Amino acid sequence: DVAASGLGSILGAITATVGRNNNKRSNNSYRGIMSIGEGVSTLLGLASNPPSIYDYETPTEVEGKLDLTPEEQSLLELLQRVRDQYSPRTTIRIAGGWVRDKLIYGKATPSRDIDLVLSDTSGKEFAEKICRYFDEKGEDHAEIHIVKQSSSSKGEQAEHLQTASLVISGFDVDFCRLRYEKYDKDSRMPTYIGVGTAVEDAWRRDLTINALYYNINTNQVEDFTERGIKDLLSQTIATPKKPLPT
Repeated sequence: DVAASGLGSILGAITATVGRNNNKRSNNSYRGIMSIGEGVSTLLGLASNPPSIYDYETPTEVEGKLDLTPEEQSLLELLQRVRDQYSPRTTIRIAGGWVRDKLIYGKATPSRDIDLVLSDTSGKEFAEKICRYFDEKGEDHAEIHIVKQSSSSKGEQAEHLQTASLVISGFDVDFCRLRYEKYDKDSRMPTYIGVGTAVEDAWRRDLTINALYYNINTNQVEDFTERGIKDLLSQTIATPKKPLPT
């Protein structure tokens, strides 16, 4: 019932005003803006088969804040303070299942696992900044768990891609950098992992509904595949790319 109520509120709350600027197609620009408060009919008309991930410079954005609990709001404010103080150029996004579940359940979301993706710093570096912030405030904090990330199937280590986990106020928070992956057609192990854009990060994910982001800098939900929210509303399980290669 909670899920049905949450999806119903989305159906009644979101509209899409999507347009292409044909005069700027040489720049591969495509922008969709969805504003809370007006309905969803245009959203359901979005193309289900976009031509290429490189046709998207900007995401579909849902303007307006998610329905956060006080604990979630406090955590996001902490992340914003750390960014402003130590890493002002960094864009912080929450990725994947937490965003999906917040759109469905609102404050009733069961997940306390939050996956952060960072635009210009490794997960290890940003987690260390949070611990530095706590240290300077004289506050206790958990120990950082570092996960070394290989940059290729050969096991080469990539310092700039190191991920980290940290328990903050009862939330299990994972930190990683935006990335892209290359695969051989006969292997499910990536042959190369590198620093990527938000678009590339979205299109490497398993499902469109798991390729949704909450941009903490702008307080907006971002849908870089242009299909995640549409598939969530229609209860469709789909891969961003063709399903068999995925």
